[in-house]
Amino acid sequence: MPQHLLRSLVIACVGALVAASIDGVVGLVASGNRFASPSTAVVAVAAVALLAFLVTLAVRWLVLAPIFRHADAEALSVAGAMAVVALIVAYDVGARHTGIVRLLAWGLDVVLAVATAIGWYAIATNDHERARSSLARVTGRALAFVMPLSLVAAWVIFGPINDVTSIGAVITLVVLAVAVGATLLVVQLASSRAWSVAAIAVFGVLVAFGLAEGVSLRDGNPGAVTAAHARGAGKVQHVIFLTVDTLRRDALSCYGSTTVRTPNIDRIAAHGSLFRRATSSSSWTIPAFATMMTGLPAYGHGMVDAETVLPDTVVTLAERFRAAGYATAAIVANGVLAPHRGFAQGFDRYDLRNVRLNPVSVGDAMVARFERHPIEEKTATRDVTGLAIDWASRHRDEDFFLWVHYLDPHLPYEPPKEYVERMNLHDTLGYALGINSMVRPTNDLFGTPGERAWVRSLYEGEVRYVDAQIGRLLAALEKQGIYDDALLVFGVDHGEEFWDHDGFEHGHELYEELIGVPLIIKTPRQATARVSNDEVSLCDIAPTVLDLCGLAPVETPEGVSLAPYLDGRSAVAADPKRPLFSGATLFRSNWQSVTFGGWKYIRSTTTGQEMLFRLADDPGERTSVAITHPDVVARGRQLLDEHERAMEAFRADHGISNDRLEMDQDELERLRSLGYL
Repeated sequence: MPQHLLRSLVIACVGALVAASIDGVVGLVASGNRFASPSTAVVAVAAVALLAFLVTLAVRWLVLAPIFRHADAEALSVAGAMAVVALIVAYDVGARHTGIVRLLAWGLDVVLAVATAIGWYAIATNDHERARSSLARVTGRALAFVMPLSLVAAWVIFGPINDVTSIGAVITLVVLAVAVGATLLVVQLASSRAWSVAAIAVFGVLVAFGLAEGVSLRDGNPGAVTAAHARGAGKVQHVIFLTVDTLRRDALSCYGSTTVRTPNIDRIAAHGSLFRRATSSSSWTIPAFATMMTGLPAYGHGMVDAETVLPDTVVTLAERFRAAGYATAAIVANGVLAPHRGFAQGFDRYDLRNVRLNPVSVGDAMVARFERHPIEEKTATRDVTGLAIDWASRHRDEDFFLWVHYLDPHLPYEPPKEYVERMNLHDTLGYALGINSMVRPTNDLFGTPGERAWVRSLYEGEVRYVDAQIGRLLAALEKQGIYDDALLVFGVDHGEEFWDHDGFEHGHELYEELIGVPLIIKTPRQATARVSNDEVSLCDIAPTVLDLCGLAPVETPEGVSLAPYLDGRSAVAADPKRPLFSGATLFRSNWQSVTFGGWKYIRSTTTGQEMLFRLADDPGERTSVAITHPDVVARGRQLLDEHERAMEAFRADHGISNDRLEMDQDELERLRSLGYL
């Protein structure tokens, strides 16, 4: 093989590895741990490396060589490689980056642009000695040490910000640093045929391994099995957080429904502790799930609208479990729970099932092509079940924390026909109800009793469908020997209104049909079913789970552990005098509420309207008694004011502040498709 051709191949390999490494780091940092799986990281890096290699050779032989006929062959190769690297990073800069990550990408682009200019200058002057000196400085000693250090620095500096500290991310960055450093040193030894062949061999092995991993992803084995996590780190080996979106309590037969039978959720209740009076921190998804994952009320974690991000200063359930040696994974079917909002904190793997996130790097865009198949909203429920079963099966011999979240029965209502009771209106109105700007809290969109019954029947069909999928999951867990010994938490973020108070859907009010949620906790090998009428909160989930597992608690000003009730040490689940707070509504007024001593006080900070209900006498909250009980209203007002001051102090003491999310058009469209805009 001619020496200049061998050198061109080596330099093309080096440029490809540099481009792939930079792209991988940018993708890791900007994606919020989307490449946490070592397999997907390898696929992304190998795909970019192969692309950069082929483009470099094409630029070298088809563009530069014909133009600069007498230029040094090595100079041509380096200039081509640097140009391709600059193009890769330029693409990453154009992707959706924000804040300091964008500055990092811009900085790398400037460095590579300078390197490219040096190569072009050397070619234009045809100064071989100068070319060799300048290019050796750029592609040899400088990049050989600067690039690995940059990779490590990117992880150390930006890792804690975006939670890319999982073992997969660490391994990926270390491998990239070593590979790039070692391969770049080869440039200085390119006169040695053995070193040149070795560099090409290393590149070839990386690409071949990446392609093999890509095939495995396509064949339905997403993500390599991580190294076994330490057994015995906690009291419980398997923790399963099973959540359903938008599920009313009265839509479950274990909570008294006579129109919907949910035998599989009932089965969890038969093996666990059912809480009849659990209260959500809000009536829509983002603040409620942030509360479940952190133990903080809505105004504590600060995720009160669609543009807020969970700060890394807030410790999540997943972070506690991962620190204790558990494998952690989330398989989620609601697009607003995106990793860049902070919900991926602490998870080794975070699968968002029903949306395609915008690519943040070339590798991110290419690795999506290796996915088994795209997940659509219509099939998300079934596919979430299959992925959860697969992941649990592959990790059953490890300690693990698995979060499985179903979007159904959230709008759009599109249940399979076999789960909907036959109604004449289905013949004319169909088996689907979509969502748009008109489907908002309203009392006139569906004006007749028949139309409203049709809407409710579709919702109940989705409840039956998701219950059947939960049955699939439970059966598989039992077959794998996981179910009996698992700590299983069944939770819901909020309910759904069907004109109970002249409104429809959720996010607009704080009545019981919206913030009164199902909550069932099954402890390992629990022998006796329990039912509690005590008032509990979603803030209690995190401290309870960590207490049962013997792990360090999260710091929460309001959440309490329910473990003494669950293991029989106490007959009372929670302090009956404890006030429970909700708020951060999404539409109409900004409502806040507090439940205390059998009363529920609601106020609007927008209009000043106040309502008061005695829940024992008026569980449907039909008649406000605020006028006749001014002393109770004053007490409710005082509790909410004190709560606001306490949350402000808590956030200040713990350095909690929420970044604002820069949403592009695709992100806005996803929010509209779910009815949040």
